[in-house]
Amino acid sequence: MKVQNKIFIVFFILISFASFSQTPEKNLEKYQLYRERLKYFYKLGTNPGECQYASISGMFPPYAKRLNFGGDQTIEMAWFIGVMATEFKLQAHNKQDINKTLRDLYYALLAYKRLDECEDKEPWNLPVSRFDGFFMRGDMPSKTFIKENAKAFNKDITPVDTFGSASAGTPFWVENTRFHNSEMSQDQAIHILMGMSLVVKCFPDKKFKFTGIDGEKILFNFHNFSKEVVRLMISYIKNENKTYGPKEWIIYEPSGKKLDLGGDATFFSYGFSKVGQKITGKNYIKDINKKISARLLWEMAKLPTPNEWNTSMACILAAIGDSWGCIQGTDKAIYSTSKKYYWDTYYILLWQFMNNKRSSYLNKKLLNNQLDSAPENGTYFYGEEFGSKPEGGWASNNRFRNTKKEQLGRDHFKGNYNGLDFMLLYNLYQLTKDSVNN
Repeated sequence: MKVQNKIFIVFFILISFASFSQTPEKNLEKYQLYRERLKYFYKLGTNPGECQYASISGMFPPYAKRLNFGGDQTIEMAWFIGVMATEFKLQAHNKQDINKTLRDLYYALLAYKRLDECEDKEPWNLPVSRFDGFFMRGDMPSKTFIKENAKAFNKDITPVDTFGSASAGTPFWVENTRFHNSEMSQDQAIHILMGMSLVVKCFPDKKFKFTGIDGEKILFNFHNFSKEVVRLMISYIKNENKTYGPKEWIIYEPSGKKLDLGGDATFFSYGFSKVGQKITGKNYIKDINKKISARLLWEMAKLPTPNEWNTSMACILAAIGDSWGCIQGTDKAIYSTSKKYYWDTYYILLWQFMNNKRSSYLNKKLLNNQLDSAPENGTYFYGEEFGSKPEGGWASNNRFRNTKKEQLGRDHFKGNYNGLDFMLLYNLYQLTKDSVNN
């Protein structure tokens, strides 16, 4: 009996160890599959429409062959940039080949610059463009962009592979698109700041050599470029020296008109300024009275709000700039503010990585559950008529921007998602769980 008990105990330990040890390997396999799958959500290149990242492939019937860029192209771009930056950091640490990652990140940064240099295009048509921090969300040339580039978007896929016909999460055939080439807003800017801040954090200040899409050798300083983007963007949002209009922290279009959507950045001005100070070293609010007022407003951003988008925006700024430490630590404030959405894992990891700190508020059980429950073939939601939905809250285009209910799926957003939320969560976890970040 004692021998049998010992055998059972040893067997139980071996099974437990196997289950534990397979999870990191499985998540790495998922990451690699998600990485390869990304090519079906964008086309690499330097022309209008290229290196813009779709959030959903498929959508809902009768639009089952649609690649949806929507109006948040630069938010998707920001997450892609963040994934590439953290991927580089891990690859460099592990002495792996970095050429593809550098290449993909480089063309994403060039695409952002193209969107920034927008003043000489519709709707302003000014004599010259400027690289100044104001940008368009996209420059998709036409609704026929997908058909014109069908070989790129449908590589190794046949027209039979349509919405709901293949294994859940696997790519399927697309023929048309949906997009909005509108101007920037605060949420787009904040996400771009996140992506660029991660590049500054992950890359040393030096030029890297890699091979471009045409086989040419490229030298590029990722750190300096991204740092300059942060400087220009926060200077523009602040309206430094009242260059673009009569008031500070008001975002003006190139025409001088106040931006219609999210044009007043006063409420988040302290959060913006701390991100700018963190990345560039510049003090964006020097007047002590203005700083006190801005700080008080910023502390109010921690209070409960029915607008989850404002919450995610505030958490990004706080995590990068470590700026919610007036009454309690930033990590505790992030946890209290975002836990009702199950977002706290991502934003605390972002805070840890950007500030070289550790948090006792990181919910490791929830984090492991989120990583382990991500679908094997990519995130998706097809609806009940096409079978089961993924478990663990992965049934949305980005779980760290959607409410708990939305994370379980929305009927008007059916399709495959790009999976950038899983990828960046995974990378930040890998970067903060050991000595890589040191």
